[in-house]
Amino acid sequence: MLQIDTDLDACQRDLVDFFREQIPFALSRAINSTAFAIRQEIVDVTWPNAFEVRNRALPKIAFKVDEKATKAKLTANVGQALDHLDWLERQADGGTKVP
Repeated sequence: MLQIDTDLDACQRDLVDFFREQIPFALSRAINSTAFAIRQEIVDVTWPNAFEVRNRALPKIAFKVDEKATKAKLTANVGQALDHLDWLERQADGGTKVP
């Protein structure tokens, strides 16, 4: 006769510990992937639809993933990387650029 003994409490503790350690890592990777996909969408789709593109490198330089997510901080930020692009906000609001 075959007899199997199990310790379900220990198994459950190990499983909870595994998820407690690995889920924040998986979430940070997913958040970072999403942030980079958002940046790519801005550069490849939104920017060309909004402006007459003369300098294709500008949106790649202008928009960066400022802060990446970590296990301890599960947030990421896609933002404007160049401080001197205050005209970009005027373009979004509308208006005329004067010399």
